[in-house]
Amino acid sequence: MWFRGDIEYLEDILSQIETPILNETIFFFFNQLVFDTPLLGHFIRRTETFMTIHTAHIDFNSSAVRVTFSGQEMANNDVETGKLSILCNPLDWQLSALPQVLNSFLPSLPTLESLEIAVSHKDWQGEIEVIQWREFLHPFPTVKKMTLQDKASVRLVVPALQELSRERATEMLPALQNLSLTTSGSSPSGPLKEAIEEFIATQQLYGHPVTVHYEDTENHEDTENYEDTESEEE
Repeated sequence: MWFRGDIEYLEDILSQIETPILNETIFFFFNQLVFDTPLLGHFIRRTETFMTIHTAHIDFNSSAVRVTFSGQEMANNDVETGKLSILCNPLDWQLSALPQVLNSFLPSLPTLESLEIAVSHKDWQGEIEVIQWREFLHPFPTVKKMTLQDKASVRLVVPALQELSRERATEMLPALQNLSLTTSGSSPSGPLKEAIEEFIATQQLYGHPVTVHYEDTENHEDTENYEDTESEEE
């Protein structure tokens, strides 16, 4: 199923159809201030393939925010089951629009355990309010592993995690166990390192321990930060 247009038109279509054995969906939505999507949520919950989604990959780029959903076959190979895009430019608009759509169905997907975030947006260094990251992360209560796949996503999301853990340590990403950060030759330092350490310490304090892994894109290695592991053991 392939759709491109205003979400109200999709809601009208979904009110008239049943597609329980649908294999793949692609949705392109035009941007708007408010996304009211109750029927999209019902549609996804009635479609079998969405009930086995394991991974959500989210890419913020300069023309749209795009989400790719993948499930796993018996051989643990990822299989794309759906794509969803919202066509808008500013990063803060993307962060505002996407949770409105995802909230209609993501909390109902029990097998969604992996979240991957990439930021290829040219203007990613603009100021984003912490509350927007809170709204963005809210629809992912079942995620056990979050991967920040580039320098931009690490620099944007990690400080937000630090601030959010101070405010709502027991509510934000309650199932998170592993946080994977992409680096370029060296582990984060300075304020970014302090933000990671505070996030880990806060999660540990409230009974939600998180292990941080660093993936070096230059050496293609996956290493676990020793200090973070040591603090967890204590």
